[in-house]
Amino acid sequence: MRYKKGVFRKIIFLQNLLCVRTPSNRSISADPDIWQSQTPHNPTEALSQSTLVKSRIAQNQGSSPTPIFETVAALAKGTELLAHANTLLTAEVYNLRKANEALSKRWRARKALIRKGGALSIEDGYSILEQENVEDQIQHDEYTNDGSSAKRQATIRRCSKCNSTLHNA
Repeated sequence: MRYKKGVFRKIIFLQNLLCVRTPSNRSISADPDIWQSQTPHNPTEALSQSTLVKSRIAQNQGSSPTPIFETVAALAKGTELLAHANTLLTAEVYNLRKANEALSKRWRARKALIRKGGALSIEDGYSILEQENVEDQIQHDEYTNDGSSAKRQATIRRCSKCNSTLHNA
């Protein structure tokens, strides 16, 4: 099998990159001098990873590494920006979850107050409204049956269609 010189160099370069073993322990120092290839989890590790890749490219003799260096630098910068954005979003999600939990506690407290009075059916709701209407009517009658027009207060407004004091129409 015969390869052109450039193709052979690329194959050797790719073989060198593929031989890198990813360690299973994440406690490796972030120092670029002793950095081993692994998936970066923060901006410091991303910078160390790009430094490692640049040094591996520089060790590959016989080709111009400048375009590859520029690509690796752009990739490292993008990874660093994503890591920073991820950190900010994680903090925001944490704050929103705490606020949501506090809000749901307030809603549960309100529902608990309603439950203390027992379950409220539709008929019970209507009977409560009717009782309020009766109390309003009694209060209105007390004002109008006072006898003295000077003491008489303004009449309570009522709906022209259903005669309710809850709304005006």
